[in-house]
Amino acid sequence: MMQVVRATFGIILSLSTSSLLVQAAKHHNLHNPMALKSLVKNNINQRFKVDRRAINFTAETYSHHQENFQVNQIERGGASRSSLQSKSPIDTQKYVTMTKVALSTFIGIILFQQIHQNRHKLPSKEEIQNFAFDIATNIKGRGHIGIVYYVLGLACFEIFGISTCPVEISGGFVYGIKKGFIINLVGKLTGAMTAFVIGRILLSSAIRSKFLSPPSVGTGKGTSEISTSAQVIQLVQTSITEEPFKTALVLRFSMFPQLLKNLILSVLEPVNWSLFLFVTSMQVTPFTLLFTCLGYDSAQRLLFPDLKTNYILSGCFLVSTIYGIFGGTTITALWYHSKSKKLKAKK
Repeated sequence: MMQVVRATFGIILSLSTSSLLVQAAKHHNLHNPMALKSLVKNNINQRFKVDRRAINFTAETYSHHQENFQVNQIERGGASRSSLQSKSPIDTQKYVTMTKVALSTFIGIILFQQIHQNRHKLPSKEEIQNFAFDIATNIKGRGHIGIVYYVLGLACFEIFGISTCPVEISGGFVYGIKKGFIINLVGKLTGAMTAFVIGRILLSSAIRSKFLSPPSVGTGKGTSEISTSAQVIQLVQTSITEEPFKTALVLRFSMFPQLLKNLILSVLEPVNWSLFLFVTSMQVTPFTLLFTCLGYDSAQRLLFPDLKTNYILSGCFLVSTIYGIFGGTTITALWYHSKSKKLKAKK
């Protein structure tokens, strides 16, 4: 520490000395610029050599003390040298995670405070209803062009893996059950097939190296979840050649995100476009019909506030919610358990 102070003080002293030399040159009428420049440069270089030796000595001393500290830790029965060196990125990752959590909490508190302060300025139920009616009238008033825009927008949601539930509800709200269901189904299947083509033609090597490579084995925190998901994908890859339809159908109803399911199925060779389209239709059709009916029911209740509760629709929505929480995981776990048993029996 003293060496660092000494080096800093030396640099400051060099600058002050140079300033004094300039003043002295002016006092003695040294009007030759080259002579003045040489005088100042020689002084700075002389001082900088001493300061540079001091800084190098400080760095060597710090490195020596750091090495002695690690040796002492090893001699006391602590971790090995490699584990001591590997603590730095782990600690850095921990601090980054803590910082993200702190920032998220801070932003959440600010948002909650702003919403609470401006709660009287929030739109009322009537304003929300009028806004929804205006959007529905605008889309429906565009005719066939509006339908094309809607289908393309829904397809983009499906391609990028964004939840299509609000969009499908809007389709039922605007176009009714029959027309809205057809438009929603065409939009979702168009997006899924586009993702399939992009994955098979443009992203095949990247998807294989990212998701279909052998699962990594580790002992760190979070490794078990990652390894389990990787093992499921590996089992899908090995089973798809024996049972392509069943395996593709299980993957479509699994707990993985929609985007991941589209991309993985796009690079599995036994799955052609017709099989992909068929299993995707089986998976998305029930949910598309349900969300379309929810949108139509919402539109009817805005028109007729005294409409009675549709218990069938409410029950279907409850079942779909329970499936969304437990269904995909349960189907994947049961299939994985049965396939693992068969593989062990073969061995």
